[in-house]
Amino acid sequence: MLYQSKDGILCEQTWQTYEQEKDACWLLVLQQEEFRDHLRELCLPGHIRHYQELLETGFRSELQVEDGYLYGNVVTLNAMNLNESRGQLLLIIAKNSLIMVEVVVQKKPLADRVEQILQKYKAELTPQKVFFELLDSFLSGGNAAFEKMDKEMVEMEHALMQNRMGQQCNKDIFYMKKRLSILKNYYEQMIDLSETLSLSGREWMGEEARNLHLFLKKAQRLRDSAVEHKEELVHVREAFDANMEYHQNQIMKIFTVVTTIVSPLTLITGWYGMNFSHMPELNSPYGYGAVAFFCALVVIVEIVLFKRKRLF
Repeated sequence: MLYQSKDGILCEQTWQTYEQEKDACWLLVLQQEEFRDHLRELCLPGHIRHYQELLETGFRSELQVEDGYLYGNVVTLNAMNLNESRGQLLLIIAKNSLIMVEVVVQKKPLADRVEQILQKYKAELTPQKVFFELLDSFLSGGNAAFEKMDKEMVEMEHALMQNRMGQQCNKDIFYMKKRLSILKNYYEQMIDLSETLSLSGREWMGEEARNLHLFLKKAQRLRDSAVEHKEELVHVREAFDANMEYHQNQIMKIFTVVTTIVSPLTLITGWYGMNFSHMPELNSPYGYGAVAFFCALVVIVEIVLFKRKRLF
């Protein structure tokens, strides 16, 4: 899809028109195959022609400046569903053109996003305006994602207070930590992206440069929110560990009380199991009853003492 900017309106054009009016203001939204097929018409410098090298950064957004061109790799994700495949596009900004090449297609293709922006702003629309609308869409869903995590943390705390937290909680905490790390890293990349644009892309952005400051502030707020949620998650994890340790101590206390109760009985059993020849209690008709009564008395006394000490 090729759009030419005329009097604040983006008009869809053909490659033939592009070749004839290259000095005009253009917005190009291309697929990888289309970009490869029309490299000659684009007349890009040699280092950008080898565009595969620009994608070696993998799933990390990074822009660089060379020979008057601002170009690089931009990676996007769906903050509400991090399991969804990430999008990847090649971004090239020249003095009068914006070229966006979709390398990895997300659930909603780049061309559909651009078309939606064109439908929303039918007049007074420039490539710069479309670009900043796209940038803003890259941050969409962040606040909703953090609100969802807030609810999950509240549920964890309630479960902790009601002693309903099991081993699944450990997995939930680990999974949430992973999600927060991904979002933090993503928003940091968006901050780096906006800083590079601010330093090297102001001439191309023109009046739309003021929107870049808003984008930077929004990305910083989302990054800070991810950091705050990670810190809060640490407190939840500490509370969970403390709760688990408390329950383990309770179990050990029960074992200790039982062991203490049984210890005197074990001593008596061992004492009368020595099989000496002269043990008068062994021949006494009341010996067995006396030992049984004594053992019961010891257990009762121990239980009373432990109850008074509130050991169980």
